[in-house]
Amino acid sequence: MEKVFLVLGYGIPKDIFEDLEYRFYLNNTFNSVFEYAQKNKDTKLRIIFSGGKTDMIAPYERSEAGEMKKYFDFLCKRDFVKNSTKKWSLLVDTKALSTMENIFNSKKIIEAKKIDCNQVGIFCEFTRKNRITKLAKTIFGSKYKFEVFTIDFSISANRYLGADYLLKKEQEAFKFDSWALRSEENFKIYHKNFSDKFKFLRSYGPDRHQEAVRDWWEQEIDFLKSLG
Repeated sequence: MEKVFLVLGYGIPKDIFEDLEYRFYLNNTFNSVFEYAQKNKDTKLRIIFSGGKTDMIAPYERSEAGEMKKYFDFLCKRDFVKNSTKKWSLLVDTKALSTMENIFNSKKIIEAKKIDCNQVGIFCEFTRKNRITKLAKTIFGSKYKFEVFTIDFSISANRYLGADYLLKKEQEAFKFDSWALRSEENFKIYHKNFSDKFKFLRSYGPDRHQEAVRDWWEQEIDFLKSLG
């Protein structure tokens, strides 16, 4: 039996090796996986990094998954851990544009590669825990046991908008996620919406990213209401 860990992406920094938030996130994720590996030496580990091409810097070709894997490769190859990590299998999903697609696509990878596992650990940002827990129950069903590990790494302005705002945002996002999972047609509309989102964010430029995120979300509320 194998163990799968999912590592969800959150944007793409200019240099992931210099980004304080991503380093905090991935360093803590690495340590958690390492501790599990030390206690379960006979269990094969698969780590899926999930996140698509959400780059805000032209030519917009980098993916969240690719950047996270690059940093994790660095962590794994350090002399004092490489004997333990050399058996880890690092996989990438470079198509997901949303939290729901992170989980949905990762399940598809598990099935496509016929990974023999029934336990999945999900690493994510702190404020997303409740929605990710509900999504994992919906997407994984009873076939997989899962555990959500949260890391409170964000120090951006949007992290401090208040509990009520964040709760409303997550509730509305889950409604959209659930709507998308009802049919293939809904899923296509959902994916296009997120593709449009990143075009919108890029139009503001990297220096106004936090402002762009807030403006998009205010616009998105009206769009979600139109779905009924």
